[in-house]
Amino acid sequence: MKKFALLLCCTKNEQDMPKKGLFATWITGLKEFFRSLRKEKFFNGALKTIQVNEKLEISLITLPYTLAELWKIRSRRRIRQINEFLYDAHREQGFACCIVPKCIAEIHSFENCICSPFTGEYIYRCLLGSILEDIFTKRGINIWDLDIVLVQGERRESLYAVIELLSPVVRFLTVVSDERDQIEEEAGESFLDSGLSVIITSDWRSALKNADVIINLKEEKEIASIIKTKKGSVLINISGLKASAIHCESALIQGLHVGIPQSLCDELDSNVWNFLEPCELAEAIITIGLGLEEQVIQQEFPQFELMKKVSKEFKKGGYRLTGFAGRHNTLYASDIAIREM
Repeated sequence: MKKFALLLCCTKNEQDMPKKGLFATWITGLKEFFRSLRKEKFFNGALKTIQVNEKLEISLITLPYTLAELWKIRSRRRIRQINEFLYDAHREQGFACCIVPKCIAEIHSFENCICSPFTGEYIYRCLLGSILEDIFTKRGINIWDLDIVLVQGERRESLYAVIELLSPVVRFLTVVSDERDQIEEEAGESFLDSGLSVIITSDWRSALKNADVIINLKEEKEIASIIKTKKGSVLINISGLKASAIHCESALIQGLHVGIPQSLCDELDSNVWNFLEPCELAEAIITIGLGLEEQVIQQEFPQFELMKKVSKEFKKGGYRLTGFAGRHNTLYASDIAIREM
């Protein structure tokens, strides 16, 4: 069974705290100090183990500090005390790695821990098929009838992965690229074998102008000035290009909002959501479970076979799409005004 740990801080709701005078506050602080000298009591109840499924287990480690209190720690002895506790927990629990949310990692670095690389971007790319299904198929629109344009990024391998993902569900596909000869030479036969009709063009304006769906892999900012699209189209941006750099008439999708299975939510402390978004936790659970955490750390674009595995695990695990990250706020499939086909 695979195991990983998630390091958190505790949270204190000031409204729930009893009002104290100066002397009472000082006494409380003094008690906390002496209690901290006894590590076995100080970290009592700090570790909670959750079995996600038959293959994966999470250890939630909650430090006895709020973020504000962690900022104030300058004592090497106190940091060493935390590191010793983490070392003992690592040895006893046998988890592969301890993940630290970015907001905590920015304050202190802890031994044998890594700053969380999980942003939700990896599963976002892997769930491209589910996104199209959520927007179109569930609303009675056949994806085969759509004019889909795929804008190439820096690596042709990423382009081929998306084409292979789309080939079972689309008949026609337009690829915007300046590398027509290389693409035809490397992937021409696979296009024919799949029955997919692919048009490769370098004419950006014409290709994007009439597209129903634009899937953008291109990160360069110059594309922002080129995108001229029609109303009722959808632009799915799976590159690193920021939403603020894209100006067009299309409904813009930049990422995912994910629903966590209720059975898992019941096991997790609500405190988890103070440090991680649901899509980040889902990505950590799915990719670590599949042994893909190194790909996430290295920010590699998923290959087709891995896209299928992640998508399958997403559905099998009971996760669901609850919305999309738009330009400024959450965008729902029902909000996207699609032109009549």
